Amino acid sequence: MKAVRRSAINAAIVSVIAFCLVAFNGRPFVLSSGFYCLFFCFLLLALNSVAVSKVFGGGFGSTVVAGLWASWLLVACASAVFNFEILVLDALLWGYIAPFLILIAVLSADLDIRGRMYVIGALSAGLILRMGAGAIKFFQDWGIPSPAEIFVARYDLERMAGYMDKTFGNTGNTASLATVLFPVLLVTAVWLRCGKAVRAAAAVGVAVLAVTMVITGSRSAILFSFLGALFVMMKLAPLAVSVTVVGVVAILGAVGIVMLSDWGSLAMFQTLLTFDFDNDASLSERADSVVIGLQTIADNPLGVGPGLAGNFNQYTIPHQFIVAQGSEIGALGAVFPALIFIVLLLRAVRVPVDPGCAGDVVSFAFSCGALIWSVYAVVTNIAVNSGPTIPWIGMLALCAALGARGRSHLAGCASMHGR
Repeated sequence: MKAVRRSAINAAIVSVIAFCLVAFNGRPFVLSSGFYCLFFCFLLLALNSVAVSKVFGGGFGSTVVAGLWASWLLVACASAVFNFEILVLDALLWGYIAPFLILIAVLSADLDIRGRMYVIGALSAGLILRMGAGAIKFFQDWGIPSPAEIFVARYDLERMAGYMDKTFGNTGNTASLATVLFPVLLVTAVWLRCGKAVRAAAAVGVAVLAVTMVITGSRSAILFSFLGALFVMMKLAPLAVSVTVVGVVAILGAVGIVMLSDWGSLAMFQTLLTFDFDNDASLSERADSVVIGLQTIADNPLGVGPGLAGNFNQYTIPHQFIVAQGSEIGALGAVFPALIFIVLLLRAVRVPVDPGCAGDVVSFAFSCGALIWSVYAVVTNIAVNSGPTIPWIGMLALCAALGARGRSHLAGCASMHGR
């Protein structure tokens, strides 16, 4: 009975952390997700102090990720000491220490299948609240925009100010978070065979995320969400279904291309897919920011300090996560997150998934979130934090922890299959 009670408490606390990550955007400042995540992480660590040793001892199949993340944190701390100033401490706390605590605290909780389903429900509720409020504000300010308007709306910063205030500060930050959440909820809504309420919440969440991607007009978000959906389908769906769906998507895409070609949106995706730097200012600036970032690493092998890369780059930060980390905390700061991404990639791609096992499906949902985060970050970039608002790096820690197969895998199929 005591074990059951502890499991329920752990699930409730992790669910609160998940909800805060996507629901609290720091407006007002007291509603910054980091404040609440730190408090509940310390509570989890206190409740599961004995289990923390298993995180680094291989008990939960997470030793490699935990060890690499700890190394990443140590490199950040060393860079902070070498480049010490007050701003560095703020970035170190929210961009490095807080997500590491989330990872270790959630791993120590070792949630079962039911607990992980509660977390998905909390994520769904949080994003529906936050991004749903943003969508309502957008349509209040814009009405029902034409297709031509909606793809360029993000450039009208004055009219988008209300939307950005309701979400996460700018359209890029909101789009990247939506991209990471999309596969988690898609897997749950389509393939989870139990927990009807959670599936329904996830389905609504998928719809809200789709609207969010259209509003933000992020080409990267749309592309990676599509690729993530294809990966999920190829992993979980029978071959015949996969081929059929890909064919239908290809036909719809061709029709969409014809419709879009008249008002120029096709060119937006064409330059992205062909890496046409000469005719795409956004791509050109991203490439330049990476070149500057590489030079910063060469000039500062120990980094310039957490949170200070913007002082050395006219484009704020390098628009590639590994290079951005190298700029901030040094060459080793680029190595450890890259190794973490490789581990998360192998976990999502190589670990077999039984679509009939709820434990497999839920763990795979979170593995997909970590995979898309990693690929998106490597190809473009994802914010680490905005002060104590930390949904981006926090989601990576959450997905990395819950994608590990602990009790969810051992007990999920037997206890909840078919319910």
